[in-house]
Amino acid sequence: MTAFFICFYSLFCSPAANPASSAPPPPDTDYARIVIYTWGLTATPVLQDDCALELQTQYGFTYQSRGGCMTDDLQKLSLLNAHNRRAYYELEMRHGADWRARYKEELAVCRSEAEND
Repeated sequence: MTAFFICFYSLFCSPAANPASSAPPPPDTDYARIVIYTWGLTATPVLQDDCALELQTQYGFTYQSRGGCMTDDLQKLSLLNAHNRRAYYELEMRHGADWRARYKEELAVCRSEAEND
């Protein structure tokens, strides 16, 4: 019986048996991307321009629509808002408390340059 447990452990539980679990993810993966949930038409990814998408990649976040045009499910809205508060907090930890102002400023500059081209 003891031999069975040792064999089971060595096959399935040891780090050598599962090297992928101990290896860090490769740097080009999207494991650190923060998702901000949206509803309505305010930040639908289809309506975003190249400047917004490029800056979102630079800042490490993306928008995902979760509510459609109209959302009257208050429990769902509460969950989405709670998730977004955590997402905004994580972005503040990464980029500082003024990241939104810098993001909006960079976005305005990029869009004005795109209009002038």
